[in-house]
Amino acid sequence: MANVESIRTEEDYEAALARIHEIFHAAPGTPESDELESLVDLVEEYEDKHYPIDPPSPSAAIEYHMDQTGKAPTDLTPLIEKHDKVS
Repeated sequence: MANVESIRTEEDYEAALARIHEIFHAAPGTPESDELESLVDLVEEYEDKHYPIDPPSPSAAIEYHMDQTGKAPTDLTPLIEKHDKVS
């Protein structure tokens, strides 16, 4: 898979992911680490085009953060009560 210039198909994409897995722990400064860096860039470009991820809505982002930090909706009350209006 060396010297890959682009990922055009799902098959190319899967092959690139497999190769990344094979050389993931390549020592810095080696040809494999250069290949790894190139493949990661190509995979990222392919994923951005074929598997875009929309940003979450503000409320979804808040809910996610609260879930991850163990907070409850009531924990927001002191913050919201300080403002006449929540933007």
